Amino acid sequence: GLIETYQPEYLAMPQTLAGDILGNGGAGDGRPERSGSVGNGCPEKSEGAGNGCPERCEGEGDGYPEGRDTESGERHGDGNIEIRCQAYNRKPVISEYEYGVFERTQLSPLHLHEDLALLLTTSGSTGSPKLVRQSRNNISSNAEAIAAYLELDASERPITSLPMNYTYGLSIINSHLLAGAAILLTQSTLFEKGFWEFFVREGATSISGVPYTYEMLKRLSFFDMELPSLRTMTQAGGKLAPRLHKEFAGYAAETGRKFIVMYGQTEATARMGYLPAKDAV
Repeated sequence: GLIETYQPEYLAMPQTLAGDILGNGGAGDGRPERSGSVGNGCPEKSEGAGNGCPERCEGEGDGYPEGRDTESGERHGDGNIEIRCQAYNRKPVISEYEYGVFERTQLSPLHLHEDLALLLTTSGSTGSPKLVRQSRNNISSNAEAIAAYLELDASERPITSLPMNYTYGLSIINSHLLAGAAILLTQSTLFEKGFWEFFVREGATSISGVPYTYEMLKRLSFFDMELPSLRTMTQAGGKLAPRLHKEFAGYAAETGRKFIVMYGQTEATARMGYLPAKDAV
């Protein structure tokens, strides 16, 4: 069935996302821009409630299921298409630093697709944050694939060196939990002495990072550190400079460790391609 939730009285978000999340009256989102006298993105033959959200939308060939009642959440047709009601005023109450606070205009149920499990932000190549929809199947199959090709098991002890709300950082957590591994949580950064003390004390087996991480590790004399429990280093989140790639791959080969470079997209859940450690050098 449909998932029903209720929106808070005020909602804060980047203004660049407001049109997509709050609804923009059909400007390029697949809905009619205006239909009849409604003007809220609902097809003709709409009986509006006068509060920005139609009670019923009845239309043919316009992308909406016939006779769907948005108040009751009754499903018609294949159930994969849903009507978004405008529940917030699209003009922010407060606007500062490209963020806005939007006021709720009504309390109405928000019907989410039954497969939706996570909305994860990505800046992509534009630098403007966007939300990617992920299903439970997306997340679980991706975690299974990563756990398989990294050969993860319950003896692994990764340390949190990336944010959990970053697709790469989240995939590390998901894949290791799937393997039954313990995850070493720390709020310290790799620039702090406490991070490395915790790393050694708790026997961390892997570290992960984006290109900037590896640039900083080189400056921190990582190759001279005594890290007896370290087994694996993974890198994603952008192309690593060939010079650094060669240095870290060589270090791994000389010390009996693995250095694995990967590629991923938030739209594909997370890491979806990799270069085997044996081919890294």
